[in-house]
Amino acid sequence: MAFTNDLTSVTLPILSKLAEDEAKDLLAALVGLDESLTTLKDEIGKAQISNIYTARVKSIVDGDKSGVIHVEADVPGMSPSFDVECASTYAGGGYGFFSVPCRGAIVLITRPQPSKIWNTQYVWFSCLYALSEESADTRYQTYGDTEGEKVLTAKDNQERDDDGKNEITLMHGVPDPFNVYADNDKPQQFIWMCPNKSHFIMSDKKLANGEQDFIGLQSGKTGKKIMIDELPTDSIIIQDGEGDPNRIIIRTAGLDKDPDNPDPNSIEMYAGENISVESRQGGISVNVKKDSEADIDISNMGQGAVKLTTINNDVITSTPRNFIVSSGIQNQNITIKTEDDRVLTPTGLTKKLVITRHVKYYNTDQTQKITIDTDGITLENGQQKMRMTTGYVEFDVDAFIVNAGSIEFKKKT
Repeated sequence: MAFTNDLTSVTLPILSKLAEDEAKDLLAALVGLDESLTTLKDEIGKAQISNIYTARVKSIVDGDKSGVIHVEADVPGMSPSFDVECASTYAGGGYGFFSVPCRGAIVLITRPQPSKIWNTQYVWFSCLYALSEESADTRYQTYGDTEGEKVLTAKDNQERDDDGKNEITLMHGVPDPFNVYADNDKPQQFIWMCPNKSHFIMSDKKLANGEQDFIGLQSGKTGKKIMIDELPTDSIIIQDGEGDPNRIIIRTAGLDKDPDNPDPNSIEMYAGENISVESRQGGISVNVKKDSEADIDISNMGQGAVKLTTINNDVITSTPRNFIVSSGIQNQNITIKTEDDRVLTPTGLTKKLVITRHVKYYNTDQTQKITIDTDGITLENGQQKMRMTTGYVEFDVDAFIVNAGSIEFKKKT
């Protein structure tokens, strides 16, 4: 029996022996209970259990720029195609993880319960790797919104057969599956890849011939990449393409981990053409510490010259031992020129030449030498030698010949 305001006619005879005030209080309580039960029944009737449906993406055009997609789905009470909002694991005011599936993708949709902060719109919240036909030319999903837009290639998954025919195969659309599942059929690589093949990958892959333990970021069109490789090379690689690209390699391991690259704790730079280093304000320093035993080697195998130019100050070189300048061509002169193209030679300096330690000039077989040090100048030709210092000139020769009218020796006073 439902409790309504008509209960008055039923209950008053029963309660005739009770005090009038108590009877009215009890009646009010029963009426209030009836109203509460009616409200609860209405709410239960309105409540809907949220179902999850599959849908296929039909369009990703979104003028609101909010992640809304247009889908086709068989959902009771909805039209065959409709818009669904975007749900993400991490989202908010200008931050979060944002990625929208392309046309043809299969997504999961649901409708959250309505509340003060959300309407009754459906949302998409996940995608499915659904089995579909793929070939060497096309995939079912397109990178865009209409049939005429760019079609994704699957050349990394499937190649043409020997007859050049476009072999059709069934794939689930997993990015780079033959590397992810290589050798052991275990997905030991974690990938975020966009349709043009640009991707971020974290690998902990166990292969039959070793391990692939790395983090990689690579562009899809040209293969530019940054690789942080723990195994097998123990290095960091930055390169701008495939083949023989410009690249920088920061290498930790040596011969034991990478037999093809035996130099541990090294940095290597390769460029197809120019390498430029420019400092706008500060200096440029290249320092080799005292524990190093290797040479500093600057080699030019090309046709251009090696130039050292300073605009506003001196060029200073110093060494605790010999400073050697040689020419690799037999009988080729070594000259030092001033700005106005005058030649400086040890025997006829037209401008001041500052020697801080020790300098040698010699021919290829070193039989002819000019040595300049802080005490003087020495000229050598085989067994013949002349030494000029501040206080004297010393000759060590087989013969001393002067072609002149006379020669005079004087003692300095």
